[in-house]
Amino acid sequence: MKTKTKFASFLLVLFLAPFLAYAQFVEEQQKQPSEFSIQGIETFNTITDAANIFLALLFISSIIGFVVAGISFVIAGGGEKTLESARKTAIASLVGFILSLIGYIIINIIKHFLT
Repeated sequence: MKTKTKFASFLLVLFLAPFLAYAQFVEEQQKQPSEFSIQGIETFNTITDAANIFLALLFISSIIGFVVAGISFVIAGGGEKTLESARKTAIASLVGFILSLIGYIIINIIKHFLT
């Protein structure tokens, strides 16, 4: 019984092998995207471009915040109130910097996989 099963499996593989080899070379038909999908892709690209512009502005403002905090630290001269204000500005700038980088990375990863 085992030999019959092996022989039948061998014949099946022998019969299907040319079809499997031919299937490698069959090209997919190029389908044109619909007008609706083209419009959706354009809308998606517009939204991601706007988000990237917003994140770039956030990045630039965080860099400016770092500069302002650094100047405040230098000018403070030991004043507790000015040092505390400069420290809060530096922390807020760091948070903005990190959020802008993380947002940029996430948006571009999503854009890479969807388009």
